[in-house]
This record gives sequence, C-alpha cells and structure tokens, in this order.
Amino acid sequence: MSLADSEAPSPWPSSRVLGGAAIIGAAFVAMLAWTWFKWPDPLIDFGRELYLAWQVSQGAVLYRDVEHFNGPLSVWFNATLFRIFGAKLQVVAYANIVITTIILVLLHANIRRFASRFAATLCCLTFIGLFACAQFVDVGNYNFITPYSHELTHGIALSLGALWCFSKWMETGHAWFAVVCGALLGLVWLTKFEVFIACFAAVLVGVVVVSRRRQGAEESVAQTFLSVSLEGRNF
Repeated sequence: MSLADSEAPSPWPSSRVLGGAAIIGAAFVAMLAWTWFKWPDPLIDFGRELYLAWQVSQGAVLYRDVEHFNGPLSVWFNATLFRIFGAKLQVVAYANIVITTIILVLLHANIRRFASRFAATLCCLTFIGLFACAQFVDVGNYNFITPYSHELTHGIALSLGALWCFSKWMETGHAWFAVVCGALLGLVWLTKFEVFIACFAAVLVGVVVVSRRRQGAEESVAQTFLSVSLEGRNF
C-alpha cells in the first residue's frame, strides 16, 4: 500500500486538501504579482517565439516560409491564439499562466500517486519558486510564462498528462486511459524530441514492469498498450 492510499477516501475535499491547494495557489499568485511582465527577453529566444507564431498566424507555412528546428505543435498553438485574440505578448503570457496552472495540478496529482500530500505540495512550491516565474540570470526567458522554447513547456505539460493517464490505466485497467496516454505521447512528439524521449522512456519502463507482474490475458493488455503508445507517436 502506498502513502497515497493510506488515507480513507472522502466524497468531499478534506481540510488538508483545501489547505494545500490554497498554499500552492497563493504562492503562485504571489510569484506572478512579484514578477508581473518582467519575464521575457524580447531580443533573445522569446522574440523568436512571438515572431514564428505571428508569421504563421498571417499565413506563412512553417518550415517552408519560416525556419524552425523543433516540432510544429507549439507554433501552431500560439498562432491559433494570435488569430483568435490578436498578436499580442499578453495573449501568450495569459495562455502560459493557464498552462502552468495545469502543470501544477498534474505535478501534484502525479506525485500523490507515490508520496504524501505534504511532499506533493512541497514539490509544487519548489516548482513555483524556482521554475515557474523566477529569473536568476541577466537574460529572461528561463521560466514557464515566457519561455525560450514553448516546445519545452508544452511538452512537459503533455508528458505529465500522459504519465497521469498511464498511472490511471495501471490502477483501473480502462483502455481509454491507455488510448489517451498514447495520443498525448504523439502530441509530445510534435514538441521537442528530448522531451518525448524522456516521457516515452518512463511509459515504456512502466509497461515492462506491469507486463512482468501480470500473467496471461492481462499481460497482453500491456502489450496492446505499448502498441497504442507507439501509434500515438504518429498521431
């Protein structure tokens, strides 16, 4: 039995759940207020992120009209935001605040699968203080609000989602979790190659462990899941 399972389930959030969420939320809001729109460096890296999305939103074709060395998903996503809300720095920043919030939720949920609520909360606070908004060098961009590479932040968010789906598939055995995990892996493939390798390796190791623990028909489920994950790479 893991630490995550040691507490009796309740239909309503406990005071500890609400307290931890309040602490994480307050810390994130405080860091955003402290660093508000002091995140980007318009000349180094982040200017490229805005320029590519703006060009694609104006009809340019990625890899043909404008050069790019990562996957297309993040550029397409930001370009879609520009088409809908206008080509503004604020649009990207607000979207990344939402994505960072999702990362915090998934990070906490994944850590709670194998650790205590206190440990998950502490990890989220560390992420907020060191990675989400902070700037420790002269050049900006090394944060999740105006990153030097959206492929990295988007890839991490999708990877955390894939790992959560994988853990739910291990817990429940529902095939849909495996399908969604494979689809998310495919989206990670469209961001940044090294992020995909890390996520795929984690899922692959999990599949091998599950396959060795299960016998007979259940073992074929793990093999099917591996096939779904591989197919998801081409999604």
